Amino acid sequence: MCTSCGAPSQGAARCPPCAEKSYHGSAHFRGWPVYPPSYTVVLIETDEPIATFDDEMEVAAYLAFEKLDRDKVEVIVDRSPIQSMTGWE
Repeated sequence: MCTSCGAPSQGAARCPPCAEKSYHGSAHFRGWPVYPPSYTVVLIETDEPIATFDDEMEVAAYLAFEKLDRDKVEVIVDRSPIQSMTGWE
């Protein structure tokens, strides 16, 4: 018997309609995943990417270590489309 509605479920915990409803409400079925952004440092003079990082602090440390002026580089943030639409990320 189905644990949700009590219908016959042929030995499974839930009948097919309740199992599908449960799957669609779970964390496995939430649309586009939100991946962490990546940061690319580009030298403005040559328009060439120098390095790519996973964190803003790594970018700041790299710029300080390499003694690069913030006016000479551009930091491009590669964010997923869904993350740019949300306000809490």
